[in-house]
This record gives sequence, C-alpha cells and structure tokens, in this order.
Amino acid sequence: MAGLALLIGMIWQLTEMGRIVSVAFQVFQFQLALGVQGLAVVLLMAGGALLCLRVGLGRFLIPAGTVLLLVQVGLTAADVTGFISTVAVFHAIGLQDVVMLTLLFALAGSLLGLLPSTARWVSTLRT
Repeated sequence: MAGLALLIGMIWQLTEMGRIVSVAFQVFQFQLALGVQGLAVVLLMAGGALLCLRVGLGRFLIPAGTVLLLVQVGLTAADVTGFISTVAVFHAIGLQDVVMLTLLFALAGSLLGLLPSTARWVSTLRT
C-alpha cells in the first residue's frame, strides 16, 4: 500500500506541477528526487508483491524502500530537494499529507515484514 500511495502521490504531484508553469527548480534536484522516489516505489511495490507470494526477499525490500523514503523526507527537510518538486510547491499543493500516509504504511509494513512470525509464514510455503 505504501508503494501504491507513493506512486499516486508522484503522479498527482507531476500533474500539479504541470499546472504551475512558473516553478523554477534545478535539473539535478528534480533528477535526484525522481530517482530516489522512483526507486522507493519500485522497492515497496516489489517487496509487497513478493511478500504476498511468500518469497523471503520481499521481507527485506520493504524496509529498503522505507529507508529510501526516509532519505527522501530528510532531503526535503534539508531543502536539498522536494518530493519531485520544490519544497514550496510540495507544501502548497498539500502533498505532505500523502507523504505522511505513505510513511505510516511503509513503517508498518517494515515492522510487520521483519517480525519472526512473518519469516515463519514465508517459510511454510517450502514445506
């Protein structure tokens, strides 16, 4: 769910940025934000799918995606880059709510994925 919420947030933000034509941001910041956020989406969604299929790697992809999401939040707080856009646009169009929801889902998924009971559940498929 975290990957899906982050993907929807990315699409929403890109469409909102298309409406605001006077936004000036540097290309490196945009590429960094798009890369980190896109990789977090891939890791979270792949981890969730693999975990549903009872593949053990999914247990570790979700926390990796969560770490990237936390890095993205840190970069936004440090004003290095926003979630795809500048920090001012990020707050102006209300995407901080989507990010907090995504962060909540990602942290919950990471916690549940790393529990020993999840490891036992994944391993029961092999027996």
